[in-house]
Amino acid sequence: MWHEEDYEMLQLIKSIMSLGKRHSENKDNTDETKNADIFTLQANIFFDEAFIEKDDAEEHPNINHYVETFIKMVKKAAEELIGENYNEDYVKKLTPYGSRLEWTLPCKNKLHVHLKDTNKIRYKKRWSQVMYMRYILKYQYKQPHSKFAAENIYILALDGDVKFEPEAVLSLMQRLKKSKTIGAACGRIHPKRAGPMVWYQQFEYAISHWLQKVTEHVTGCVLCTPGCFSLFRGSSILKVLDTYSEVATKPRHYLQYDQGEDRWLCTLLLKNGMKIEYTAESDAYTFVPEGFYKFYNQRRRWTPSTIANILDLLISWKEITEENNNISVLYICYHLCLFVSTLLTPGTIFMLIVGAIIVSFQWIHSLIILILNIIPVSAFMLMCVYASTQKQLQFAAILSCIYGIIMLIGLIGVVRDAVDIGFCSITTIFIIYLKPVFSLFQLFFTQRNFSV
Repeated sequence: MWHEEDYEMLQLIKSIMSLGKRHSENKDNTDETKNADIFTLQANIFFDEAFIEKDDAEEHPNINHYVETFIKMVKKAAEELIGENYNEDYVKKLTPYGSRLEWTLPCKNKLHVHLKDTNKIRYKKRWSQVMYMRYILKYQYKQPHSKFAAENIYILALDGDVKFEPEAVLSLMQRLKKSKTIGAACGRIHPKRAGPMVWYQQFEYAISHWLQKVTEHVTGCVLCTPGCFSLFRGSSILKVLDTYSEVATKPRHYLQYDQGEDRWLCTLLLKNGMKIEYTAESDAYTFVPEGFYKFYNQRRRWTPSTIANILDLLISWKEITEENNNISVLYICYHLCLFVSTLLTPGTIFMLIVGAIIVSFQWIHSLIILILNIIPVSAFMLMCVYASTQKQLQFAAILSCIYGIIMLIGLIGVVRDAVDIGFCSITTIFIIYLKPVFSLFQLFFTQRNFSV
């Protein structure tokens, strides 16, 4: 967790409590045929930047209002679950990294909230993952045969705003139980909120989180499990944990390690022969960015990390195909084609935009249109190197508005061009073909019974 809103915290806490309730019901069930999903449960939440900056006279800093809100949400979620007042207070303990809050939830499960002091320990998501992975696998549950113990430990990685049902988690657990070579499994992520930016992300998630992961699952194995809702096998994590804990020292490592920590972890699992699978019946819901700035910042982290990790896999293709039986040379070739197309996409989009403007504004010379589009793109590239993040975001927002208006005019020009030339024009055929494809795609992926 970091700076989540109260309703985001609430839906995560309620999901954890629902899973705890299922654990309690399964444990008390005496019917052996229904006891296949018996498990023990412990919840750990790591809070980044959890304290207010202290004065020199203060020995210990005070918690910030995000932590205070979380404490209120625990009480509210518990009362909604049991239908009565929940008066269980938390226990606070000082730790080397800050402090820890401990609750005993209504179903007798433990909830540990680790408050990280940025003056004492590294912040950001990867280091929180390193903390809980080492705590669980190398400290709390370590036994003389730690590898054997880790085989029966599953780590459910969540974001601070995720909603899920117990059945979704149990489905992931059953998937990992099928084979010890399966190191991780992810579910189907549904974006929540409203607005144009969310509409776009709903379509994007359908492509990259549903269709793409299904393709990877069938042809080889999934390359990345999203950190907002994924289940990892403890013994698989142990194999890569030391490497995953390395500090980035080079620019390439910074992109690969810290910009997209989930993809980096999955890359290490694949290199060590583990398989990653996708379970479409395991649904989870997450709040996605509504505003342009948050969306842009998120994708600016994801895109370079994706490229860096896929490039790492492609460079190491020989070692990976020998080590991992689920990755073939043909599968590597498939991702090589996707990688090349990713590199060509910005140039392709640029030429499409220029072409649309030329069609719409035929009275302007095409060379002038080309130059007028090169100037802002070049300026933005320079800003990415020399300007501050805030100025980059502002300039990107301005460019997006300008090009949005231009492309709306371009759409009118393309339709006019199709009417003038007739049915046999490439533009007309493209428009006629595109509409039913998107309609069928939307109809197919809105069906709730789609599963693998």
